[in-house]
Amino acid sequence: MGSQHDKHYLPKVDWTAQWKEHAPGFENGVLKVPIEGYGDVTLRPGPGFGDLSHPSTRLVLKLMPEIIPGRPVVDVGCGSGVLSLCAAAMGAKEVFGIDISAEALQHSIENRQLNNMDHVTFSFPDELLFVPDFPVILMNMIQSEQMEAWRSLSQLHPIQATLITSGILSSEKQSYLDQTESWDWVLTDSLEEEGWSCFVFEK
Repeated sequence: MGSQHDKHYLPKVDWTAQWKEHAPGFENGVLKVPIEGYGDVTLRPGPGFGDLSHPSTRLVLKLMPEIIPGRPVVDVGCGSGVLSLCAAAMGAKEVFGIDISAEALQHSIENRQLNNMDHVTFSFPDELLFVPDFPVILMNMIQSEQMEAWRSLSQLHPIQATLITSGILSSEKQSYLDQTESWDWVLTDSLEEEGWSCFVFEK
């Protein structure tokens, strides 16, 4: 067992305290995300990213309602499951959340169970064997992580899709748009909040 003097020792994170301090709408041990026409999506604290404290998550949620209904969704880097579960609440046809973190996947699965959304699937990226037609692809992560994730997801490259991406510093916007242009993504919309940018592309 590690001690506080062991260089490999990592103190246990109190996720409830973290979310209580930072997550807007966190009360009585849960975060409630109101979705118009549905009600609340409920999340419990955990290691997966996505508690609404970061502008990048809020920006994606602002852009989703006009795009998601009736469409299949692939949520790349699903974290806590917040975007996947909100997509389902907004009327997505089916939702596939993927993440490379086993802890994040366990967190998202627990949140799926909390919301009784059995039609939402969470898995590792290499388990995404079926790619639905004309999906909405969500990616909320920094530019370097998006580049790495996109390179690894070759099964998504040839398909026609709408992408909502976030997690890009506004100061790095042009560098990012140069990168997405090289992928043949066509910019159709964007939003900014607190120095962060979010985009909608067609490919």
